[in-house]
Amino acid sequence: MRLFFALQPGSDECAAIGALTHQDVASFAKQAIAPENFHCTLSFVGTVEPARLDALVAAADGVRAPAVELECDALDYWPQPRVLCVTARASSDAELLSRTLSAAATTAGFAPDIKPFRPHLTVGRKVTASLAKESVWPRSLTSVLRLRFDHYVLMESRRGEHGSDYHVLRSWPLHI
Repeated sequence: MRLFFALQPGSDECAAIGALTHQDVASFAKQAIAPENFHCTLSFVGTVEPARLDALVAAADGVRAPAVELECDALDYWPQPRVLCVTARASSDAELLSRTLSAAATTAGFAPDIKPFRPHLTVGRKVTASLAKESVWPRSLTSVLRLRFDHYVLMESRRGEHGSDYHVLRSWPLHI
C-alpha cells in the first residue's frame, strides 16, 4: 500500500479548482487529474505493509492540530515531475501539521519522505515540457481560492489505467 497524509478539499472546492485550471490543463498536460483526486499532501509515508496499517493509524490518532486554511493564488509548472499545480501561500498551520505527521510516522517506525513542505494541489501530469517552457510560470489564478480544512486524511494511492487514484482510508478532525 502506498500511503500519505493529506488535506482534501470538498466537492465544491474541487469543482472551483477544476474550473479555474481547466483551460491550462487542457493546453499543457496529457493527463488531467480528476477533481475528486485533488489533495494537498502533508506527509508521504510510502509503501506500508497492510499488517502495519494499524501502527500508522495509531500514530496519527495522537496528532492534534488546529484547522488549516490555504490561500491558493497561482498555477505553476514544475519541470522535474512535469506537473501543473495550484500553489498556496505559506501556511504555518499546514506546515506544522506536515512536520507533526512526519514526526509521528517516524516515531512509529515508518520512513516518510522528508522534503520541505510546499502547499500545492496537482491538477495535471505529463506536461509537454516544450510547450510549458514557452510560457511564464507561475501565473496568477483569476481569483484567490481560500480552502479551509477541518480534517486531514490518510490516503492510499492505487495505480489505475489512467494514472493514480486516491482512496481515503481514515480521517481525523482538526480543532478550531
